[in-house]
Amino acid sequence: MWARRAAKIRARRRAGGKLLPGWTCARCGGVTHEPHVNHIVPLNGDRPNLSCGHHQSNLEVLCRKPCHLAATAEQRAAGLIGAKGG
Repeated sequence: MWARRAAKIRARRRAGGKLLPGWTCARCGGVTHEPHVNHIVPLNGDRPNLSCGHHQSNLEVLCRKPCHLAATAEQRAAGLIGAKGG
């Protein structure tokens, strides 16, 4: 959640403090006004010293439904992140 909030703050700073009108989802190309930042290579909380995990090259903006939920489900199915709630 921290990365998502930090990405929104950085984006607002780049836009002169104004809320941007919309973001383009990296998966579906749709415009979303509530962007979710997805770690392409998930951190999963097990690599706290991996500061490069929050670099822009490891982040992508996705819409919440269905893209971010689908990306999370794919990562969970591949064993890249833990089970939901744990």
